[in-house]
Amino acid sequence: MHAYQGPCPDDKFTEGFSQQSLSGQYTYDTAGNLSYDPNKKLTLYHNYHNLPYRITGAENDEMQMLYGADGSLLQRKYLKNGVEVSKTDYLRGKELKNGTMQSVYHTDGRAYKTTGGWKYEYWLKDHLGNTREIFEDTDGNGVISSAERRGQLDYYNYGMEWNGMWTRHEITTPENNYRYNGKEKWDEMALGQYHYGARMMDPVLGRFMSVDPLASKMPDFSPYSYSFNNPIRFIDPDGRAPQDIIILGSKAYQQQVRAQLWDLANSSQKGYDLVQNALSSNSNLIIQAGAGGNEVYYGGRNENGGKNIYLDLNLSTFENSNCSIGGDCTTGLGHDLQHFEDISAEGYTGSHDVPYENYLGDDRDVVTNTFKSSEISAVHAENEIRASMGYGLRQTYAGVQVFGMEVNTSSASYFKQGGLTSANRYWNLSPIKGFDFSPNLTRPSNSSLSALWNSINSSSVQTKNFSNSNTMSRYDNVSGTGLRLSTN
Repeated sequence: MHAYQGPCPDDKFTEGFSQQSLSGQYTYDTAGNLSYDPNKKLTLYHNYHNLPYRITGAENDEMQMLYGADGSLLQRKYLKNGVEVSKTDYLRGKELKNGTMQSVYHTDGRAYKTTGGWKYEYWLKDHLGNTREIFEDTDGNGVISSAERRGQLDYYNYGMEWNGMWTRHEITTPENNYRYNGKEKWDEMALGQYHYGARMMDPVLGRFMSVDPLASKMPDFSPYSYSFNNPIRFIDPDGRAPQDIIILGSKAYQQQVRAQLWDLANSSQKGYDLVQNALSSNSNLIIQAGAGGNEVYYGGRNENGGKNIYLDLNLSTFENSNCSIGGDCTTGLGHDLQHFEDISAEGYTGSHDVPYENYLGDDRDVVTNTFKSSEISAVHAENEIRASMGYGLRQTYAGVQVFGMEVNTSSASYFKQGGLTSANRYWNLSPIKGFDFSPNLTRPSNSSLSALWNSINSSSVQTKNFSNSNTMSRYDNVSGTGLRLSTN
């Protein structure tokens, strides 16, 4: 990291921005997508995914993009005077340039093809996943000399590259365009925007060029803002929502938790979805060491209007086979993150009590132990992961059949067990009619896992102390609400 000795030069105040229009008025289509940039003199056309499929300039040049049905980028062309200048095809971490394989990407760099064969390039990234240093070990001795450094990149907060004394140098051919947050920068036609997947982001303006597909989940923020206007803390891995998981504990604990999150995401599509949801949710998932069993509970509101949801995670239970009944630590963490997903839903106010044990208290009255009916969805999610991993399916929770069951709110009865009858009636559990368990057994794509790996190992997973007024008195907010869940 370089420091610039002040004061700030006059040419730095508007660096990267060239106003070509007196009005400076941007034009948007009815879906909220930028349709005309008056300063770059570019016209943008968007498809039903709100993704740009054509961009035309004032000098008879244009870009054309082709997407898959799921919105993934497949091809990008640049044309001048109607003649194709370049074409890039994207295939699961591989890129073909003008029909020839050019680069194969992985989480730590790429292999790229030259006339002399394949070369291997490595990237050093910062806490935001930004590519900062590019190097090769050309002589294979395991030591990187100054001559083997291929590039250095420094950025302003929103991704614009520093100039002047921070001049970026890069001698690699083909040039590496995966820079800020590890995203590809499109420089043709002086567009200068990063492709995030669901949207394009302009690092000069520090904003996206179309509406956030998840804008309804974050009504307090502009649908064009990048990372809640806080790019030092958050990243936005695919243009849909900033991410935040907070881990409280020692460095060793943090590393273990990151490893468990990665194992879960890598286990199955369901595991990936649960981790991705925890990252992109407006609620904070705050993971901290638990003294006893693992528990998930509500802990008040955060500064973004979402919820703070705690997961007390006792990693000693993750060192043996008891972290999930008949499964392993991956299925157990999936169980926990399903609880997070349920509690983070805005309409969630708790769930029904399900009885599983009667006993006589000190005053000889019958006491009934219960668990929350949300364990039904947690066990179901756990079984989706189990099926992908080849484990047997879990049927019960606390000895009660929950898999394939639902709460029957039209039928309640007293709970009888061990010759004792509960003092209160409880809703009954009934089999789900026509229950069909058809889990998605496919695994996430390598590109999706690569992006998530960067997120888990970047600032989207916070590891510093989290200041919250509920931290020391969190139980005040959970008594009687049904929001505290035991997750063994």
